[in-house]
Amino acid sequence: FAEFFGSALPKTTFDAKAAMKLLEAVGIGLRGVDFDSLIAGYLIGAGSSISLPELLFEYLERATSSDPDVSRCV
Repeated sequence: FAEFFGSALPKTTFDAKAAMKLLEAVGIGLRGVDFDSLIAGYLIGAGSSISLPELLFEYLERATSSDPDVSRCV
């Protein structure tokens, strides 16, 4: 795990700050975070905090209700 999390490979996270703290507590650094869906949800919600399940429901539900191709995949 340490090699992966410490590498510069791009990583998508939800709450990178919490992940960094958790990994640092066990002596592993986190590098290569290129997207944090918690921050994206915050920005989309104009400053309101949103959980990952709420974010997924909000945007996948919208997509599945209007796009029949997406609704078959979900």
